[in-house]
Amino acid sequence: MAQTRFSTVEISRQKREDLDRKLKEIYRSLKSRFKSFGVFQDILTSRSSHLYSKDLEDEQIPEELAKKYVIEPLIALLGFDTVSQILLFSPSGKKLPDYVIRPKDEPMPIIYVEAESLNTNLYGKQEGVSQVKDWLLSRASKTDYGIATDGFMWILLKFDAVSAQSKEFLKVDLRPVFLKILNPSAFISEGEIKTIEESFLNLDCEYIHTFLHGYLEEIEREKEEISKKFYSDYVRYVFGYDGKGNTIKGVCLLDKIIRPSGVTDREANLFAVVFMNRVIFIRFLEEKGIIPKNLLRHLLGRYEESGMPATFYVHILNLWSMTFSIKVKKAGSIDRYKRLRWSNAGWPRARSLPSLSR
Repeated sequence: MAQTRFSTVEISRQKREDLDRKLKEIYRSLKSRFKSFGVFQDILTSRSSHLYSKDLEDEQIPEELAKKYVIEPLIALLGFDTVSQILLFSPSGKKLPDYVIRPKDEPMPIIYVEAESLNTNLYGKQEGVSQVKDWLLSRASKTDYGIATDGFMWILLKFDAVSAQSKEFLKVDLRPVFLKILNPSAFISEGEIKTIEESFLNLDCEYIHTFLHGYLEEIEREKEEISKKFYSDYVRYVFGYDGKGNTIKGVCLLDKIIRPSGVTDREANLFAVVFMNRVIFIRFLEEKGIIPKNLLRHLLGRYEESGMPATFYVHILNLWSMTFSIKVKKAGSIDRYKRLRWSNAGWPRARSLPSLSR
């Protein structure tokens, strides 16, 4: 029953008691809407159990049940108002969020909410999380925040402009609380219930500004630490110096460069930097899924099999980098380039360039 929480907002006892009462009320309301207690029990105890209209007294659409009897009551408890919905663009076409919410009497933060039926896999294709990510990436989006929920699981995401990706930073599963109501003797401790409820209450309008601010501060600290470590490792592996400028033992890239006659130290240093930057850039493209994984290893294998007289760098890496730069400029952006096919037809004809078919 994984929960994630990145802040230490102090939750009042009254808020916890209010949430506890509301969850018990929701439990009783849900139970009364099922034709069979056995099906209701299966929905609570097994994530793989699917809910169908025929299982419900009113035979309503399962998603509408989750929205009316679980999601909307909890949104109201948290102190949010629903505002006019916004038509958003996504790869699957235009679509309205199920809810656009914001704290009562406050303009921000606006949050898009994608609601699914109970026990929906929120990470499934074109399901909750995927839909929220598409909305936040849309230029029509008026916020960086979105929630995907099936009533039990609540996943809060924030769009990061630097990486152009939405990142999950709060995930709360309320199912253990409902299971404890179903079976008070269940092996779920009061401490676990308290942690779940307090994590969920980070979304309460009284606390959400503090929670989001604390999260952003933590992210900035993490980014700063990552940047420092990256710079330190870069200098270490390229030039052979530690963070204080002292020479360190071991091999560095600069030591492995075979200098042609007349090459100055400055030129050798510049070559080392260019080479390392290209390697890092290729790794970045691999991580983004723009090029195949382990591309350099593949290219090196093709080079060794070819018996080419020139070096791997001159004949492969340098040519590949220049060709890729031309392609990106023609495409206009990395995003547009990503949509181009990796095929021989998409590359200049050159015997020294291995096939990049994918």
